[in-house]
Amino acid sequence: MNPYKEHALKLDKAFKRARANYLEAFAELTEAKEAYDKASTSDRPEVFSGERAARIASTKANYLYAENIFKNASRNIWDDYENTVSKITEEFNEAAASYYSVKPELVDDNALSLLNSGIMTPEDVFRMSDKYSNNPTMRRLIADHAGKMADDTKFEGSRASLLRFSAELAHEKDNIIKSWDELVATASCYAGYKRTDYGPDFVIRMNQHWDKMSENINNL
Repeated sequence: MNPYKEHALKLDKAFKRARANYLEAFAELTEAKEAYDKASTSDRPEVFSGERAARIASTKANYLYAENIFKNASRNIWDDYENTVSKITEEFNEAAASYYSVKPELVDDNALSLLNSGIMTPEDVFRMSDKYSNNPTMRRLIADHAGKMADDTKFEGSRASLLRFSAELAHEKDNIIKSWDELVATASCYAGYKRTDYGPDFVIRMNQHWDKMSENINNL
């Protein structure tokens, strides 16, 4: 199995952990703000002179403290997330390089004999690639053979299909790395924390968009 899903699941887990920590920190800030708002608007009779002012001052101090704690926690949460994603990406790139490297032990001599026999049609070659969906070495050999068939006038009517098929198989590593980079960029967008001109409500709304991506990852 190619390394994309394994590492996409790790990314999904890191995103959800950061989101949960952010929501927990924001809940504590919200609680402090609600206490301050309640104290500020309460018309409860004072037990002693100056009690209301003292209550407002106390809850305001708690709120300002909670606000500072939240800012620091938010920065730390998303910094940790970015560091985790960097590590996952490094692991993914190493795994992809290993997975897509040519391995002699993965060469199927029977299939190779068929490819070199001259009896295969373009349709045969297309179907053969399905048999080796988890064997990049054989898929590269099949891609090479398809490219050679495209230059054979006998298959002129299938030339475009053969060239397209050959290029697709030959660039599978590049394509999966591109897909990974796009996934990481999407996660960064949906994290929302880089838009410093918006508040926590924006971050939380953006975070919710990740759920569909998470579903897609788990269905790979």
